[in-house]
Amino acid sequence: MDRVNEATRDCFDVIIQLRQKEASQVPPPEKLSHSLKGVVDEVLRRAAALGFSHQDAQDMAYALVALLDELVLGKSDQYRQFWMTHPLQLHYFKENVAGDGFFVRLNALRKDPHSAEVLRVYYLCLLFGFQGHYRIRGGELELLTLIDTVQKELERASPFDFSVLAPHGERPSEVLASAKRRVSLLAMSLGAVALALLVYGGFLLSLDRSASAMIHEIDLHLTKITGATP
Repeated sequence: MDRVNEATRDCFDVIIQLRQKEASQVPPPEKLSHSLKGVVDEVLRRAAALGFSHQDAQDMAYALVALLDELVLGKSDQYRQFWMTHPLQLHYFKENVAGDGFFVRLNALRKDPHSAEVLRVYYLCLLFGFQGHYRIRGGELELLTLIDTVQKELERASPFDFSVLAPHGERPSEVLASAKRRVSLLAMSLGAVALALLVYGGFLLSLDRSASAMIHEIDLHLTKITGATP
């Protein structure tokens, strides 16, 4: 039995649905908050029943809560305004810094060889689109590198089935592939801009040299004319 799947699959299913739905299809903020708290409470209940320690269950819930908060904050202003003062992380962890806290906990788990199961939850949250403080411009490249690194660190763990974890909607691998395509397009665009600047710079340099040579020729011609004048 895969304990991570058993504890989190319903929550990830909700996350996929939340990603796909337009704001008009999502319940009002207050009702959504109550519903998502029920989802997180169920994760904690299942984790305890499956034998996870209290700390492991809390770490798993932290990652899921961080992702849920980020997804809702990405909805319309109606949800953003409510969630800014009523985030799930404030309810469960009495803080509002999960954009940084997620990666603090992730790094701590990476150093603990006995935390592979919990680390996998963080890895899944990254695949499902969590960005945290990497949402800044240019952070996507660094985030993809981190995801690849964590994946390699989990290679010793047993494989898990995404279709069981999230039976509806987009697979995490498709989310990651989409992100990589965006990064590739960005890199290609930046490369094209750099090439254009180099070509333009070369053109300006060539033009400047040609103009200097022309001015020199004109000066010589004027000197000859002036010298020949009585």
